[in-house]
Amino acid sequence: MCNTRPMPTSKPDLIGSREVCVMLDVATSTLTRWVADGRLSAALKMPGRNGAFLFHRADIEALVRELTEAAMDAQRAKRAS
Repeated sequence: MCNTRPMPTSKPDLIGSREVCVMLDVATSTLTRWVADGRLSAALKMPGRNGAFLFHRADIEALVRELTEAAMDAQRAKRAS
């Protein structure tokens, strides 16, 4: 029998550490440190000592925008001086 279930049209609300690292262009160790320092909040931590973190996609997308804007502001300030 053929699977006729439609493909999801939206991205999942929760994303894993690997995807977050790609979006932020940071290493896993940096992401883990940011969570430990409270700079970034994980929505969920999977069970176990080394359980993966899951994050709300909207939170990460907002952080990407924030970091991009900060980098652009720093470039503008550098050019102005």
